[in-house]
Amino acid sequence: MAQVKIIYPDTSKLRTLTDAQPEGEPDHYWDVAHHGKDLSAKFPDQYHMIYACTMEGEPGHILSQLWERFNIGDRGGLRVRSMSVGDVVEIDGQRHVCKPAGWEKS
Repeated sequence: MAQVKIIYPDTSKLRTLTDAQPEGEPDHYWDVAHHGKDLSAKFPDQYHMIYACTMEGEPGHILSQLWERFNIGDRGGLRVRSMSVGDVVEIDGQRHVCKPAGWEKS
């Protein structure tokens, strides 16, 4: 059984951080919401665990199941937005970030 956590970035706060930066600095909101970068090491307060469970299977299978559940299914009974680019799934301590197409270890 794998220990699984879903961690969502607070994109509205990342947008506020970006708006407060000098011109020419990286756009943190764009990096997360459009490119799927995991900036949780740089901005840990802007990421929040929304779900934790144990699941069986290989990481690819777990990621597929969670994607379906949080986009098509009941979202684990939670009142949260659907899973999208920039969201992080941690499986036994290994982070996977949702990209515009697929997942990438981070």
